[in-house]
Amino acid sequence: MGATRLRARFERYSAGLLLALGAAGIGVLLWMLIRVNKGHFNAEYYVPVENVGLYWHLVDLVWIFLFPTLYLL
Repeated sequence: MGATRLRARFERYSAGLLLALGAAGIGVLLWMLIRVNKGHFNAEYYVPVENVGLYWHLVDLVWIFLFPTLYLL
């Protein structure tokens, strides 16, 4: 397998991973929005909201490192 084909495959799989992470993140954010509107969280119970925020920042970090790797190198 040539280097060009290997790079193209890496780019395709990396973009697919980012798409899957982003779609899952948007889904979880919408699910959390529904739960917040129903009043499931308060000042004592907020850990799921915090965990969703941490997951979304993980998606941001993947994007921050993946974009330069794929398109700037």
